[in-house]
Amino acid sequence: MRHGLAHRKLGRDSAHRRALLRNLVSSLVIHDRIRTTLPKAKEAQALADKMVTLAKAGTPKARKQAEAFLFSHSITLPKLFDTISKRYQTRPGGYTRVIKIGNDPKDSAPMAILEYVDAPGDTKIALAEQQLPRINRSIAALQAKAQEQEQKLASAIPDLVPHRPPHRSTLFSEETLSQLRRKIRSLEKVQSKLTTISQMPFLPPAHEETKFPGKHTEIRVDKKVWTETLPGRGKDGQKRVVVKVKRVTNVVEVDPTVDPKDLKIPALKNKHHAV
Repeated sequence: MRHGLAHRKLGRDSAHRRALLRNLVSSLVIHDRIRTTLPKAKEAQALADKMVTLAKAGTPKARKQAEAFLFSHSITLPKLFDTISKRYQTRPGGYTRVIKIGNDPKDSAPMAILEYVDAPGDTKIALAEQQLPRINRSIAALQAKAQEQEQKLASAIPDLVPHRPPHRSTLFSEETLSQLRRKIRSLEKVQSKLTTISQMPFLPPAHEETKFPGKHTEIRVDKKVWTETLPGRGKDGQKRVVVKVKRVTNVVEVDPTVDPKDLKIPALKNKHHAV
């Protein structure tokens, strides 16, 4: 019997897998959308939904739980608890979406986009806005064709012998009127759905979205290390000393005319450029 089917192992041990998922969810909170492999996206989706649930709770305990899981606390925690929680205040669940985008050309791995639902730049809303003009043109063309068929049918029926009327499909070699009407009805349903999607509000009224790193900006992480002496002494009679590390993450404006190699910032460590 095959045991251990609780979750995907992703080819990593538990510590490496947890660090990977923490990185994915933190990047999703910062950028609202990430591109990764399909198994990783499905594993990170459940954890991302859990972070939104904690943000909607808004309690000190929930904030500590989110802080223990996410990275870049100075960016992810304010955005999660101030922006994302308000965005999904009335939504009972389903805060993220996984969209398959085919295979990677390098190793043929199935790729996917993991994104927040109803976020700025939502893929579903963007596709709806892109397809809506084409649907409107198709409906207008079919309606004109159906009207032309009705006029032909109205002019042809009085000239026929009353006791032997032919079937409507034999009058014209083109599509019958019923087929055209059926196509129009199906396209109108799609049009109604796409119109509803394209008019969905991104954010609640009177609410501003938290800005995240964009062009000419980068995320800088300052790492501060210090030691503290604990009360009492150890078994060897020496003082007990603990090493503490604190990371401070900030979004910094970068001058596009200056080469990053020319910058001399010895105090900065673990510098990550925003994608």
